[in-house]
Amino acid sequence: MPKTVSFLVDGFNMYHSLNELQGVSKASVKWLDLMALCKAYLPSVRSNIGEPVDLAKVHYFSARPDFLSAHKPDTLLRYDTYITALRRCPTPRRRTGPPRAPSSSAGPARRCAPREHEQDGSPLFHPFRIYPLHRIVQACDLHIAPSTSLHRERLRSFLNEVVERRLRPLEQIGEIAESANAAVDLAIIIEPICWPTVTARWVYRGPIDEHEHHERLKTYWHSVRELVAGLDPDHWRAVHEELRMQAAILDENDTLYLLLRLAPWAQRERLRGRISGALWIRHIAEVLRRAFEEVHQVEWPEEDQSFGQWLSGARVAIYGSERPLDRPMASIPYLAFEFGLYTGSIVRWYVEGETEYGAISEVLSQVLGSAAIGGIELVNLKGSPEKKRLSDALEQDLALRRFSVISIDTDQADALRTIRQQVRQNKVVGFVAASTPDFEFASFSLAELVEIAAQREEQAGFSGDVIRNGDWTGVTSSKKFQGRYEQLSLGGSRVKGTGWGAALGRYAAANPTRADGGRRPLLKSIEMALRCRVVPYDLHRARYRIDPETFELVEGADSA
Repeated sequence: MPKTVSFLVDGFNMYHSLNELQGVSKASVKWLDLMALCKAYLPSVRSNIGEPVDLAKVHYFSARPDFLSAHKPDTLLRYDTYITALRRCPTPRRRTGPPRAPSSSAGPARRCAPREHEQDGSPLFHPFRIYPLHRIVQACDLHIAPSTSLHRERLRSFLNEVVERRLRPLEQIGEIAESANAAVDLAIIIEPICWPTVTARWVYRGPIDEHEHHERLKTYWHSVRELVAGLDPDHWRAVHEELRMQAAILDENDTLYLLLRLAPWAQRERLRGRISGALWIRHIAEVLRRAFEEVHQVEWPEEDQSFGQWLSGARVAIYGSERPLDRPMASIPYLAFEFGLYTGSIVRWYVEGETEYGAISEVLSQVLGSAAIGGIELVNLKGSPEKKRLSDALEQDLALRRFSVISIDTDQADALRTIRQQVRQNKVVGFVAASTPDFEFASFSLAELVEIAAQREEQAGFSGDVIRNGDWTGVTSSKKFQGRYEQLSLGGSRVKGTGWGAALGRYAAANPTRADGGRRPLLKSIEMALRCRVVPYDLHRARYRIDPETFELVEGADSA
């Protein structure tokens, strides 16, 4: 019994090929007899497989160019006439675009919209048809590794073995194509309704306003609802799962897909290659899912989910929601964090005064270029923090899921009391950098502070030895250090403010350990703030709290 052969004709590419040929030959070739063309290929097929073959079916893929009805009705008439001629052939199967919303649709249809070279009525190819074409090519894959060609002595026998054992039957490939086309047929019918949700944009066609467009879509949606209501949701859930699996086989970067899916459509449609193909297949799946979920009141997995299972609560921890595509605004900050795409400050660091501000800014600028580039926002409290102002700022941090870091000197009783109250109220998610007795003397020895001050004196054009050789007896705090320095300085400078802080920061960066061998608290605090940029906020909040007395981080969830 002879084998059967089916042909699949891409109407869009065929039209343009014929149009190009017609321009060269000056002969009319657009009224091509597809049956005769495909039959003409049968001897070649017979020769290649060495067996008798018969023509089974000819599938012609196209979409009616309705947009030409107003300004090129004659072209539309010729298209309809050609399709009618194909219908009268006994064997070919014609597949055209699905019923459309009266005003046409958004999204993929925009890709099919008439560009300059399509105004003549060329058949249009719906992008969703990429899926059956992908499945056909996939079914034809022989799964032969390129390195096979290195074994030249047995390559021919190996290829003969592949032909005998690995070639899928043409009937099976045809079934795969039929199944994929059935899924796409329904997706294209649903697309005008669900595509705006996928792309966050609307496209209006023809001389109609927005109101009329939406009225027509309502009427169309009523028909689509009736269609979807009559379909088996279990069967179509399996179709949806197959689409998700096929997309993952093409590109398994599921988190990247979520990032792309939540990106503007203008960025997505520029994609190329396997990532683009997988994205389109997942979009097809999402169109189906949204229609079935609304009509049948079911819940299917979102399109980033393919192989494997998620632990309970894991998606909330990573994406901010079990269903990030249904709650995009809640998920975007999480995805931005996952990819290091800071949409604002990740850490807000409250410092007590100008000196701390200058020192931290200086070190961060050496590490990151600037604090802002690294997602760290510095807030200068300019002395003792005002309770209401700090409380409001910390509440804002909680709402934005932003780490809070507070630098405080333990010799400031009022400020210390305010900070402890905020910590007890669980308003600080991050850490408190408490310096004893104060910022300068916690991170630098007296000798180091004297040397830094002497170098600043020299930079101002005065002798630094006056500072180095001065009497520093009894100086144990920054306040006393400032008083003694002002007595000794020939230039009348002050060891206070952002300039003094920057000098401290430069010295600390160049000399990270103190004379006693310990790590400077200034640098330890900066390291912790930098670590906050890569630590999951919700995980930290659930696992750690700050001891209000010692300001140490201890394990145990807050009680908020």
